[in-house]
Amino acid sequence: MDFKYQYLDEMLEYHHELNQCPCTADFFFHADPQCEIYGFLSGDCCFRVEGTKYILNEPAILILRQGEAHCIEFFSQSPYEREVVHFSQEILNEIDPDGFLAEPFFNRPLGQGNLITVEKEKSKRFWYYMNAMHSTSSDRKIQRLTLLANLFPLLWEIRIEYQRLQSSAAAGDTEDLIGNIVKYINSHLHELLTVEQIAKAFYLSRSQLNRLFHKRIGSSVYQYIQLKRLIEARLMLKAGRNPGDVARACGYTDYSCFYKAYRKYFGAAPYGDKKAP
Repeated sequence: MDFKYQYLDEMLEYHHELNQCPCTADFFFHADPQCEIYGFLSGDCCFRVEGTKYILNEPAILILRQGEAHCIEFFSQSPYEREVVHFSQEILNEIDPDGFLAEPFFNRPLGQGNLITVEKEKSKRFWYYMNAMHSTSSDRKIQRLTLLANLFPLLWEIRIEYQRLQSSAAAGDTEDLIGNIVKYINSHLHELLTVEQIAKAFYLSRSQLNRLFHKRIGSSVYQYIQLKRLIEARLMLKAGRNPGDVARACGYTDYSCFYKAYRKYFGAAPYGDKKAP
């Protein structure tokens, strides 16, 4: 992997990467605790977000909100290049307290409306802001300011395009079985939730459920539940909640199981992520 440019702090990240010979096995199924703008530049692949499959044609922009599970699948080893921005919603609060810029990320069902398709002429504005995030300065303050100066107008362009796509979208309901299962899981994350319970709710056997779910989502049902609970837990901890309370709120009846799962996924103990009072 070749990092052409990277900036990283607690609330903001930007990286421009190139993989000469990408392999699906090197890119694991995951979800992020921050919002993401994903700019696809080249490659032969598709993106799966909460069960929805997006075939990527260069250049393309995808948006993901915090906790939206996704993975990538490669069809060949063509060079894979992308520019990616992660940002905390807190960054927007001061300049946009009403949440207009965050609408495209949160005002839609999981796994729907992620791909922002833009006419070729209009896309130049999107990529101008993405490319301009790469600062030539060695001063981190200047690097961060450069990122923010281009992030806000990029978010505005995304909002305009999102509204256009929403207004022109067909009104038909395209929900399917796996889509309903995803909604069911996300609405019951804070309760005792088992694979058997979900299978029973949708009149499936455990093996049928896991086979259909893995084919569409890219993970087992259990892995998906764990991932979503851990992302939710991290957001609660960042907000200052007590680790024990967070574990119970996220459906863990045993704190040691929560501790081990959290440390394995994030590489840090839950109390290490707790916001200082």
